[in-house]
Amino acid sequence: MKRSEINRALKELEAMCEKHRCYLPPFCSFTPEQWQSAGHEYDEVRDCMLGWDITDYGQGDFDKIGFSLVTIRNGNRAMADKYPKVYAEKLLYLKEGQYSPNHFHWFKTEDIINRGGGNVLIRVYNSLPNEEIDYESDVTVHTDGRTYTVPAGTQIRLTPGESIFVQQYLYHDFSVEPGTGPVLLGEVSQCNDDNTDNRFNPPMGRFPAIEEDAPPYRLLCDAFPAAKYGGVSNGCCGAWRTADRFYLRRHRRRRLSHHGGPPRRRAGQLPGGSDQVRRQDRPAGQGGHRHLRPAPHRHPPDRRDR
Repeated sequence: MKRSEINRALKELEAMCEKHRCYLPPFCSFTPEQWQSAGHEYDEVRDCMLGWDITDYGQGDFDKIGFSLVTIRNGNRAMADKYPKVYAEKLLYLKEGQYSPNHFHWFKTEDIINRGGGNVLIRVYNSLPNEEIDYESDVTVHTDGRTYTVPAGTQIRLTPGESIFVQQYLYHDFSVEPGTGPVLLGEVSQCNDDNTDNRFNPPMGRFPAIEEDAPPYRLLCDAFPAAKYGGVSNGCCGAWRTADRFYLRRHRRRRLSHHGGPPRRRAGQLPGGSDQVRRQDRPAGQGGHRHLRPAPHRHPPDRRDR
């Protein structure tokens, strides 16, 4: 898929979201240059694959087989201690003439909601024990509180505001009802993992190979650069220690400046004179930076000081 095609699809999805007042989180507007300097504070975006997702399923014909998506929130089942969310939310954009291929999910259940625009057609099949398509058995459908049965391969028509519940192992595909125009869909689901939780029939890829014929307008969810500094993440401890050392050095300089700088001993003055301000160094390894305090009064040298 050409980068110029991806850029065009991204702008179409952005325009569709704006038209239907589906406002997106700030990270969705980051430029590639901004991502180069984004620190570990955005690791959730990276690790949970939030953001833009444009795919032709590896078929090389986006206008016929393709989908435009943006993941707004998600968890990560492989990193559940760090990202405990058990749910996900997406927006999906499909044009007339486009088709999203037949697939099911092993783990995820989801609601697909028509958020605006045209009418979407979702074809449903049960799956067999060997995970092939069941072309014979009737399918139980759940739409907006209504439960009913349809023959295998029926296309469920969703107008704006309507939704369908898609359970695990239920084959489903997407297309737009001709003459109704492009459609903006919402998806509310359990955690989404597009690397491991899609069973396409016939088999195909999930993410496109990209031909770089233009600079990227936005980065896709599987292409963020690693963070280089800051934040709270597995690889950030060294960066925080560096920042702490910088802060302590700066703080010490400010304290010295406030006290008039390091004291200088006058010629002939004995160490520990009562009129002297003395630096008290802590032993190495016992934490903190050096403090300044007035030296305590000392008796003249005698046996007690030896």
